Parts: sequence; structure tokens; C-alpha cells
Amino acid sequence: FLLTREQLLDRVCARLGGRAAEAERLRAVTTAAEDDLRYVTQLAYSQMAVYGFSPLVGNVSFQGDGGRALYSDETATLIDHEVKQFLNEAYERTLGLVRAHADEIDQIAALLLERETILHADV
Repeated sequence: FLLTREQLLDRVCARLGGRAAEAERLRAVTTAAEDDLRYVTQLAYSQMAVYGFSPLVGNVSFQGDGGRALYSDETATLIDHEVKQFLNEAYERTLGLVRAHADEIDQIAALLLERETILHADV
């Protein structure tokens, strides 16, 4: 299936939502986001090194065979930088969304404390 850079950004923000909500609403973060962090990191590396979504890296795909890197150490450093910048921007965007929807988040949290499981129709 095809996804745009914006759609991938939305997926990353969705996966960072729990971490951002913890940081913003609870003023602490836990280890709960481990799987989400692994997912968004892999997705960000794919955007930069496979899908050609970084203007600095260019329209190239560095999919290697057998784990062998197809790029130089300089390119690896550039990809690392692009991934970190993208994920930092995505996290800031997610924090903004959490702040903008704080009342709704609090209402859903209260409902979850009351019922433990809720459906879309409940909200």
C-alpha cells in the first residue's frame, strides 16, 4: 500500500501519543512506550534510508542485502541526524495535540478508570 510522508507522520504521532500524554498530563514518563519507540524509530529510518523522504539524503533507497550497509559512515551520520530531527518534530507536534485536547484526554481517562474498557461509541 502507498503512504505519503504526511500519513507516515500521522502514524508516528499516534504511536507517540501515550508517551506525550504521560509527559504532559502526568509530568513523568514510563517504560510503557518501548514498543512504540521501536516502531517509530524503524519507520523513521525507513523514511530516510528506504523511501527517499529526506531532501538531504535524497531520492535513494539503501536497502542492503544481508544487513550490509550500502552507504558510507558520513551518510549513516546524516541519516541518524534526519531520523532524530524527524522524531523530535513529530514528538513536539504530538505534545501540541495533547495540550490542545487536554480536556478530552482527561474525560477519556476518567471514563477508563470507571469502566476499564470503552468503545468508540462511548466517547
